[in-house]
Amino acid sequence: MGFFSAIGGAISSFCSGVGRAVSSGIRAVGNAISTTINGAKKALETVVSVAKPFLGGLAKKAVNFLAGTLKIIAGPLGPVISPPLIDIIIKVVTLVISVLAEKNEVVEKNEKPEEIGYRLQEAEKEEHKAWKQREDFKTFKEYYQYLKEQIPEINQEKLEERREFYSMLGTQAEVRALEEKFGLRIPEAALLEVGRAAMTAKEVQVFMQVFRNLGYRELLISDYLKGSLPGSELERITAALLDALQLYFPDKKVDELQRRLVSMQRISADDKILPAVYKDELREIYGDAIAKSKDAGELDEAGLRALSAVEEGKVSAFRLEKEIDNLEELHFELPVKDKTS
Repeated sequence: MGFFSAIGGAISSFCSGVGRAVSSGIRAVGNAISTTINGAKKALETVVSVAKPFLGGLAKKAVNFLAGTLKIIAGPLGPVISPPLIDIIIKVVTLVISVLAEKNEVVEKNEKPEEIGYRLQEAEKEEHKAWKQREDFKTFKEYYQYLKEQIPEINQEKLEERREFYSMLGTQAEVRALEEKFGLRIPEAALLEVGRAAMTAKEVQVFMQVFRNLGYRELLISDYLKGSLPGSELERITAALLDALQLYFPDKKVDELQRRLVSMQRISADDKILPAVYKDELREIYGDAIAKSKDAGELDEAGLRALSAVEEGKVSAFRLEKEIDNLEELHFELPVKDKTS
């Protein structure tokens, strides 16, 4: 299963309400998605205020991430086309983080973020207050293994009702586990850039290795792509990224790798490019709903512009590779040269 099919599968199980709304057109789809995202955000905000520090911290990061996606909905693409794009972006981030967590062995194989989130939330119940806490274990992997022993069965009906909520918690738990392994904070802004640019797990692994090896304690993907770091640092990071990308993608020419970095920078600077980034996914997953809304005259001006750009190919958004699940060649301890040495 590749990137495209994995995302399609994740989206199809996202929300039964969204699935029913497809027949009514993209506006109904967008309303259903926006409602679900806002509902998950509000539920997570409650967790921030009442949970123990570990889970509360994960919930806060999830709230900030969802708040960032909602800003895109309020942006230039408008409230009709944006929600399906945001839904895809969230699933891309969730999938990429899950792959990285597994490949870097901070969780066991085939762990599902929504199940991780479910068990973390269940462990907060008053009747479980005598259970061990995260700080009682050296790694998150060990803590979650303990939770699986304490909670061997999952209430699937409950999980389905709050899937997005649990998935956000579980994804942030995997992010925290990656942070602990790499000694590198992964801010919500970096996760948003991963989704905007449709980054693969290998690409994100490159960024993590490069920033760590260059002495950073925070994954400043957003600062790099937006050009807000000093010029000398931008040059140093770019050189290291190109060195690393050549190890991960030996069949790609340097100018292709440079083109991919430039594409990421363009996408970071302009949300209007997002429909071009995900044009295949939009057509495959939401094509019927978009067509119904277009025929019914329901698309607003921003939606029509975005749709036109996708259909006519006016905007290009270069993607190096769609496959993210065939990652046996990941270099876990990548020797990146420091250009200042």
